Amino acid sequence: MWSNWHLQREFNNMNRKFFDNRLPRVRVRFGYIRPECGTSFMGFCLPDRIMLAPFLKKSGKCALMVLLHEMAHLSVPDSQNHGRKWVREMHRLHDAGAFNSILYGA
Repeated sequence: MWSNWHLQREFNNMNRKFFDNRLPRVRVRFGYIRPECGTSFMGFCLPDRIMLAPFLKKSGKCALMVLLHEMAHLSVPDSQNHGRKWVREMHRLHDAGAFNSILYGA
């Protein structure tokens, strides 16, 4: 079972490994996601925090995939939700091996 401590540690690791520590320091937590936020039921990010749905505590790999998705949003804050800049960032992360690292421990 994953904890907030695990999430924060992995945010710091992935920030260093895939973002050259460019992302702002944010709090990363499991917590209730309000439907009125207009966001996904799995996670969302704000300038000062990333929240993931509590059911993701049961799967570290799923939690990390959602975390990486939210970190991509932080890295292109002025882009539209899943617009071109964000998609380019996701492709960059793919090319850098971020997803394989989560799935296969590469």
